[in-house]
Amino acid sequence: MRDESRSNWTKLFVVLLLFLRLLAPCFGQEAKQPAPSSPPKVVSVLGLENVKWNSTGTLAVQDDKLQFKSAKAQAEINTTSIRDVLTAEDSQRMLGGTVGTVTTIAAPYGSGRVISLFREKIDVLTLEFVDANGGLHGAIFTLPKGQAEPVKKELLAQGARSSVSSGDSQLDSASSQPANQPPPGGPAAPAAEVKLHQKTPFYSIQVQSPEPGDVKFPPEFRVAVYENLIVQLQRTGKFVDVYRIGDRRAATAPELLYMRLKVVGFKEGSQKKRDVTTVSGATSIKVRLEITTRDGALPVDREVEGKVRFLGDNLRATFDLSKSVANIVKETF
Repeated sequence: MRDESRSNWTKLFVVLLLFLRLLAPCFGQEAKQPAPSSPPKVVSVLGLENVKWNSTGTLAVQDDKLQFKSAKAQAEINTTSIRDVLTAEDSQRMLGGTVGTVTTIAAPYGSGRVISLFREKIDVLTLEFVDANGGLHGAIFTLPKGQAEPVKKELLAQGARSSVSSGDSQLDSASSQPANQPPPGGPAAPAAEVKLHQKTPFYSIQVQSPEPGDVKFPPEFRVAVYENLIVQLQRTGKFVDVYRIGDRRAATAPELLYMRLKVVGFKEGSQKKRDVTTVSGATSIKVRLEITTRDGALPVDREVEGKVRFLGDNLRATFDLSKSVANIVKETF
């Protein structure tokens, strides 16, 4: 009886082994199935409201919105409000440079020596978009290598525009940021003859996007100058309101000034050289700064320069430039 019971258990064990052997290929197939793709890890370098600059998070395009989420904050941009979306390769095609170079200029602020050694392994995505009042905004993201172009294609498919068609070097004339508006009034009065109101704050100011003119000035730098400038002007406490170009509310501001930046010089240095030697590879941006009143007076008309000479990424020159402009504002108003 005991032998018969043992025999039955042996048969059951053999049947179980055969059953598991038959199921093994199924388990193998399930294991080989790719996991669902997750949004790429990105750095929001600057430009998103309520998101700290250089925040790490995820970027996704869905429901006609570009969504960025970090551990502490999140932001959304309506895809139809995006007037221009550019990758690093787009920037180089526009400027006639070598594809891939621009990825070396947009490492996050304060990234230091370690990140600088791996700059070629990131992609850069630059956006220009408008808010509900029509004001121009800019944002810069860094993404894992090869991720910027797919995100751009998703944005274009959901209503965004670009001045460079995906995979094409031709400019799209239908896609453009809000045009800079020339200040009203006749010939500008010399700065020495302008009488400014002494009360502070008394004026509001509308800031135009930097004008590259004939200077080869990368879009990343233009956006970084503009966003840094808005922040620094707000911090001066010299203005009732700081308006972006295109903001319809500026039309009803009682005492409005216009700020215009014309790029007259740009030298792209080398972060790698600065990180290694700390005495070479400086980046510099030189602009003509004009601040004009509604009646055409010109209280500020001078050349300003921003530089990064030592450690730090090239975009830090835009911060230095905006600080210099803010200091001139403090001296003048």
